[in-house]
Order: sequence, then structure tokens, then C-alpha cells
Amino acid sequence: MLLSFTLQTQTGIIGSVIEFNDRYKGEGWITTSMDDSTDPLEITNIDDELWRSLVKNVTDIILLVDRDEKILYANHLPAGIDPSETIGKNVIDDYVDPEQREVVRAAFLDVMETGRTASYESIISIGPEEGKAWYSGRIAPVKLEGSQLCAVFFMQDVTELKAGKEEMHRFFDLTPEPMCIALSTGYFKKVNLAFGKILGYTREELLGQSFWEFIHPDDRGPTMLEVEKQLKGGATLSFANRYITKAGDLRWFSWRAIQDFETGLLYAAAEDITERKLAEDKLREAHNALERRVAERTSSLEEAVAALKAEMVARKKSEDLVRMGAARYRALIDAVMDGFMLLDDGGLILDVNETYLKMTGYERDDLVGRKISEVDAAQSPMEIGEYMKAVKRDGSARFETRHRKKDGKTIDMEVSASHEMIEGGFFIGLVRDITERRMFQHTQKLEAVGHLAGGMAHEFNNVLQGILGFSTLLEPMVKTDSTEAEYLERITQGTKRGADLVRRILAFSHKMELEKNPVSIPKVFVEVTNLLAGTLPATVKLIHHCQENTGFIKADHTQVAQVLLNLSINASHAMDDAGTLTLNAVDCHPGARDPHGDGEAGCGGCPFIQRKNRRSCISVGDTGHGMDQAIQEMVFEPFFTTKKKGVGTGLGLSVARGIVRENAGHIFFRSEKEKGTVFYVSFPTMGDTPARAPAHMEIQPLGRGERILFVDDEEMITTMAKIFLEEIGYHVDAFNSHKEALETFMRDPERFHLVVTDQTMRGATGAELAAKIKAIKPLIPILLITGYSRKLTTKEAARAGINRILYKPLHPQDLSRHIREALDGDIGVI
Repeated sequence: MLLSFTLQTQTGIIGSVIEFNDRYKGEGWITTSMDDSTDPLEITNIDDELWRSLVKNVTDIILLVDRDEKILYANHLPAGIDPSETIGKNVIDDYVDPEQREVVRAAFLDVMETGRTASYESIISIGPEEGKAWYSGRIAPVKLEGSQLCAVFFMQDVTELKAGKEEMHRFFDLTPEPMCIALSTGYFKKVNLAFGKILGYTREELLGQSFWEFIHPDDRGPTMLEVEKQLKGGATLSFANRYITKAGDLRWFSWRAIQDFETGLLYAAAEDITERKLAEDKLREAHNALERRVAERTSSLEEAVAALKAEMVARKKSEDLVRMGAARYRALIDAVMDGFMLLDDGGLILDVNETYLKMTGYERDDLVGRKISEVDAAQSPMEIGEYMKAVKRDGSARFETRHRKKDGKTIDMEVSASHEMIEGGFFIGLVRDITERRMFQHTQKLEAVGHLAGGMAHEFNNVLQGILGFSTLLEPMVKTDSTEAEYLERITQGTKRGADLVRRILAFSHKMELEKNPVSIPKVFVEVTNLLAGTLPATVKLIHHCQENTGFIKADHTQVAQVLLNLSINASHAMDDAGTLTLNAVDCHPGARDPHGDGEAGCGGCPFIQRKNRRSCISVGDTGHGMDQAIQEMVFEPFFTTKKKGVGTGLGLSVARGIVRENAGHIFFRSEKEKGTVFYVSFPTMGDTPARAPAHMEIQPLGRGERILFVDDEEMITTMAKIFLEEIGYHVDAFNSHKEALETFMRDPERFHLVVTDQTMRGATGAELAAKIKAIKPLIPILLITGYSRKLTTKEAARAGINRILYKPLHPQDLSRHIREALDGDIGVI
């Protein structure tokens, strides 16, 4: 609802309109009658009793803050604190937790710079120490005519929501829905209490049993086909089957399951749909009966439809339809659960129903008389015209598009359109909001891509390990400073680049966290501009400049390059691949002149110059068509894109903002229609230039005749390891099968001095093999090699008796050093 209020001040009357909905949205406008007084703003009285009562009694905290971050007014505070005690205090320095001040101040400055509403989330401390709480809020601008810009802070306590997220680890045992973890052979490894309760068994009775024993015989075949699809690398399982309870009853379960190919485990969750199945049977019977009744009345209904069409012909298009006002017509379209639109042959909106108005937030008067092209956010007027021609030609059509809501946001729509030849012709459209369905489909695609990326990265890691190992074996065979030595060095460098690619793929699939190291902004800048120079169309002019003294930042080199590339590619598309793309990298610090103010680039002022701390700032500007206010509010939303279908995913800017925030940075943009857009990205600069890492040691820790058991299911890796380790003085028994390795070890455990095993192998993990070997010979050192850092915790590794975890691709020299340290007793169990 809209609520107006006034504040009486020493310098004038301030009036405002604020919109409150199910989650407040503090946005509105300010009108004022000000005199020429320069006295500071001081609230002396709130005239509007309704506004004052509401603002003081809402659960959210509302603060009025001036440009210097000083509090001018507070409605109420937690823990019984008098709001008047906050007047004149700094809202950020006095109340925001130190670790979040930068985030809130950035949002405040953004509001002051752009006049747009901003959001934040932070720990706010008002009153005693125990008064600390997490608040989520919005900052809305208010401007006093003839005075400075102020802001309104709206804060909502989300402490309980934060705490709730930390409770998710208890989900498995406490969820009321059946859940289980099973081996690929079908035997239960873990079940929750709800599963056993529904089947009538205890948890102990189910563990160790095969789920095939509980499935109805008629459903075992179809279930086996679904499981085989998963074992062959299929998508997430989704199927239904019947289970036999301990009492002999049948229960219907709807399953969703996925296999972890690393562990061979099947993770499954079910919904008990027995009651729904019974209801569906009853509904089916009722549906059949209804169809019989419909068939009996079809002829009379057709006569009624013909009569209604004849009546519509007798009336004029829009005026008579509205005047028709018949309760019959209005009740019919307003009762439809889908949105309803009536258009004339020129695409003019003649009528809509209540469902469509609720979907989009419009009033009926906002739409009637407007062109459908003003509402459709996905298609041009020409494309809409082609659709209308197709509907008129074929009689009906179904398609998907996006409609623009009154607040500027868009929703995905499925449209079923038909054409009626009445008094020149009408188009009838039934529209359905499919936004959530689209989001679910995108999420499923991302999960599938992430799973596939993780598997490919694992295989690629093994290939890189072999290349790195065999190139190391070649090094002693070639002369130093020869052409062959140069080629070997390039192979090694290529392997390292491949390893970095694997690291990025694993980070994308959430199997590995990227390390943050000192990153040189000039180095990233040179790499990206060189790449752009060779890939941008010839119609795009590239201008770039990087200050030499731009410092180091702590981040991931590849991620920073990805941000710069995403912004540059978006800029090129925004210009339709014809215009000027300008990149600047500068050192921003208090008091510096605007380093972005290049006349040709037209970037405007940098928003980070006046920040308190020194920062490295990158700007990407284009001379494209710019963005209107509605698009600007949504540019960072996942899956939002203005590009044609198949050109973009809508993830570029969302990913860029995520990377920037993850590395303690800020991202900001300015855009003007028909003049272009500039994105600014800043990162905190490291205080000192990082020292260079020492050169790689060439000393080989030599063996003393010890025997090593080496296990990896990749033959290339075991062959390489055996050759290298035997050349430096070890005896090696290498196996590609964990079963054969264990059998050999069991025949003569005292023969071996150390074990090196891969973690990911067919049929078993390295941790499982290590536990079995330690059970036979507890003191033997074991080194485990893996390409993943999050698949095996330190606690699990210690429980298996592993002495050290090494990561692929591993240089043979590093492997020999770790082996020597383990044999000399320099490392213990993790």
C-alpha cells in the first residue's frame, strides 16, 4: 500500500510517499518547501499521526541518515534502547560490525552517487554486547530541494534465518521424508528414521540389506532400468515404485536419486505418495464420469458458443466489449486461473483479467489501450507481428516469452494464443507464469554441467600426471640449452597451464576451492587485452591503458581474468560488435585525480577514488546503446539477459559480481541510453609487493634400496612412477588393480617399506585400501595422491592411517622428496 507522511524541520516541511508490501520496499519521492536557511536539518515534530504510529510499531528499524552518515531520526531500537540516543551518531562506524562496515559503506556511497536504492546485510550492534544481531536492509535515497541528499535505512533482523542455515547438517536424520544412501549393488549403507518407520523396520534391520528385497516384484524390472541409466552416467534419477512393508502392505514412493561416481554410492530421497496414488485413482474415476457427462452436453454447449459469437459480432470491438460488462463475460475471464488477454488485430490490448493483473502488478487502466509490444520484454514489435500472422494463419499457437511487470522486473510466460474472425478479428491469449519452472530447468542444467566437469577434470588430471612424469624422465637425456631442452620446458609449462585449467574446472564443479595468491593487475591486464585484440571483431576499436604502479591484490589470477573477459565480451555485444571498447587499470587512493577521465573513452569519474583505503580499479567502457532503469536494476540477476535466445545464458554479470565479492572487491556501473555503459571493479591493494618464490630445488632424494608398493588404475602413471623411482634407487611393485596390490601385500607384508596409492580407483578408494593395509602392518607409511581436495577430510585420512595427501599433477621430484621424508620418519599420521 502507499502511505504518505510529513516531517516538520527547522528548515521546511518534508513530504514522502513510501510503499509497504509483504516485504517492505522503501522507495518513493520527496517534495519540500524550503527557505534559504543553511541551518542543519533537525527533526522537531512528525505531523502525520498515522505515519508516526505505523513507523514506530513496524518490526523493522527505520533510520533517516544525512550524507555524513549521521542519524537524524530512528523509529525504534531493540533491547529497549531510546531512539533519541542515536541522534547525531554515525550509523556505520558506531553500529555496524567492523568486518561489514566496508560493505554497508559501499552500499551507502552507491546510493549517494546514483540515487538508486541499494541492499546490504551486516551485523548491527545497538546497545549492549548481547544486542548484536544480523540485519538485512535496504538504503533508499531522499533528496531535499535546495539541500543535500539524505538516505533512509530500512533494517530487518535476520539473525534467526542465519542460524537456521547452520542447522542443515541435521537434515538427514530429522527430515520426515524417507532418505537413504546405498551401494551401487543395492545394499543400504545408511537410512534415516523416517524410512524405517514407514516400512515398519528398525534402522538396524534395514542396514546391510538390499533395497531390492523390499521392492514389489512387478516394479523391480523398471527400477533396475533406471538404476542402470545412472550407473552409465545418466542424469538425476526420478521414478516411482512400490515397497512392501514389514506388515505386508504396499507403499508408493516417488524417488529422486543420484550416484557419486567417486564413492560408488547412490544418494536417494523419496516422497510417500501412497495417499496421492489412491486419490489419483479416485480422480481418474471421477474424470471418466465427467467426460461422459461432457460428451452428453457437447451439442448444447456448441449451440451456446455459437450464440455468444453471434452476440459479439453485433457489438463494436473495444467499447462494446467493455460496456458489455455483462456479469457473464467478466465472471468468466476473471475465474480463469491463467492470465487472460484480449487483443485486436493490430496488437492493441482490449481487456485483461484479474489473474494477469496480479501476475504483473498493473491496474486494468494501465494496460487497456496499450500495444502488446510495450509489455512483451523478449520480442521486438516486428517479431510479435510475425507471431500474430502465424496465429491468424494456423488458428492457434503456443510459445514462450517474457512480460515486463509494472515494477520493471520480468517474468517468463507460456502463451496459448488463438484468433477469432469477429468484426475484423480478435486475438485471445492465455498466459501462464513459468518463471520458477525456468529457474528449475537452469539449475538442473548447471548441476549436470558441474557433475560432468568434475568427472572430465579427474580424467584430465591423470593425463597431465603422465605427461609431467615422462617429460621429467627425458630431462637427463637432453643437453642443457639445446632445442630439445627448450621443447621439454614448453611441455612442462603447458602441463602447468593444463593443471591450472583442471583447477578451474574443479572449482566450477565445487570439488576444489581456489587458492588466493598475490595477483599482479598489470599482468592480468596484458593477458586479457592480448586475447581481446585477437578475438574481437575488426569493427570494435580497442583502447586500453594500465598504470605501471598498479599494485598486487590477493585473489585467484584466473578468476580476475574471467571478470575482465566477461565484462569486455558483454560490452562488445552491447555495441552490436561495432564501436569503441575502453579498458583502464589504475591505482585509486584518496585525493587522486580522476584517472578514468579519458576524453575519448568517456568513462566519467571513478566511484572508488575517494575511498579511505588504496585500491586497484579496472574500468570497462563501451559506446553501445546503454541501459534503461528497468534493465539496470536486473543486470546482476542470474539468468537475466537481453540477448537473443541461444546467444547468452544470463550468467556472465552474475558470475562476475560473485567473483568480485568473493575477493573482497566492489563492482559498480554507470549507463546512459544511447551513450554507453562503464563498469568499474575495485579490489583492496596489498600493502607490500610479494616476494618472489625460491627457484625449484634440483636435488633428488635418492633411495636406499627400499621397496615401494605403488597403486594407480592408470597404467601410464604406474609405468612412469616405476621407471623414475627405480632410477633413483628404489624397488617398485606397481599395480593397476587395488585387489592385486592388496593380495601381494598380504602374502609378504614385511617385504614393503612404503605404500603410494591413488584415491580415486575403480571399485575402491585409496583411503579404503590404506585402512586394510594399516590393519595388517600399522607402522608402514602411506602416501595418498588425489586430484580433489574436498573429497577426503583430514579426519577421514587420519582414520585410514594415511601419512600425507599429495595432489595431482605431482612433479616426480616432489614425489621423491615426500617418499624420502616418510621413510626417514619425518612425517606422522595426519
